[in-house]
Amino acid sequence: MDLSHVFTALARRWYLTLLAFVVAGLMGFLVFSAIGPTYVTKATSTLIPPPAVVAAQQKQNPGTPANPLLYLGGLSDARDLVVRDLQSEQVQQAIGEKHPGATVKAAEDPSSQSPLVLIESEAKTPEESQAALNDTKNQIRTTLKRIQDELQITEQNRVSAMDVSADASPTVSRRNQTQFAGLAGAGTLVVMLLLLGLVDAALRGREQRRHGGDRHGSGDTAEHDARPLEGRPSRADAVVPGEPSTGARRAGDLADQAEPGSTGRS
Repeated sequence: MDLSHVFTALARRWYLTLLAFVVAGLMGFLVFSAIGPTYVTKATSTLIPPPAVVAAQQKQNPGTPANPLLYLGGLSDARDLVVRDLQSEQVQQAIGEKHPGATVKAAEDPSSQSPLVLIESEAKTPEESQAALNDTKNQIRTTLKRIQDELQITEQNRVSAMDVSADASPTVSRRNQTQFAGLAGAGTLVVMLLLLGLVDAALRGREQRRHGGDRHGSGDTAEHDARPLEGRPSRADAVVPGEPSTGARRAGDLADQAEPGSTGRS
C-alpha cells in the first residue's frame, strides 16, 4: 500500500482517524493504570580487609593508623566473586521466591577502584523492595562466609562486608508503566490505521462499482433508443382495431380512380 494513499485516506476519513487516536490513547491509559508503579531501593556495600592485613601493615610501618579503610585497594578480586554470586540464577531465584515479583541487581562501581558493591531492588510495594534489598545485603556476608569456610580461612584473615549507604525510603519508578503503555498505544494506533485504510479502500471500491454500473445502464438506454427502426412498424402502418389498415385504404382509392375510365371504354 502506497503511503501517499494511506495519508489521503486518513485525511478523507478524518473522523475515523480521530477515533483511532482516541482509542489508542485510551488503551495506553488503561495499560498504564493496570500495571501500576514499582518501587526502587538502592544501597552500597564495601568489603573490609581482614584484621591480619592491618596488623601486618602496622608492623612493617610503625605508626601506620590501624584503619582498615586505608587498605581497600587489594579487594577487587574478592568483590568480583561476591558480585558474580549475587548475579547467579540460584541467588536470584531464592530472593524471587521469598519476595514474589521483586528483582535485585548487583554490580561493581565502575567509577571507583574501591571494592564497592552497588545493590538495587525493585518490587510492586515499598515494603517488598526494602525487604529484598536487606536480604541482598545479607547475602553478601553469607557468600563471603561460605567461600572462606570452604577455604578454611582463620578469623583474623577473613574479609568482611560493611554497609556504606542505603535509601531511607524506596523511590517510585514509572519506567515499566511508560514503556508498556507506549507499546500498547502505538500498537493499537497502527492496527486502527491499517483497518481504516482497508475500510476506505473497500468503500471507495464499492462507490466506483456503483458509479460504473450507473454509467453502463445509461449507455444501454441511449443505444436502445438510437437503434434504427428496421423491422419496426411505423406509426402510419399501425393497425387500429375497427378501422381498415393503411394498405386497404390505398387499394380502395386506386379502385375508385380506375372505375370512370373503364366505364367510358365499355
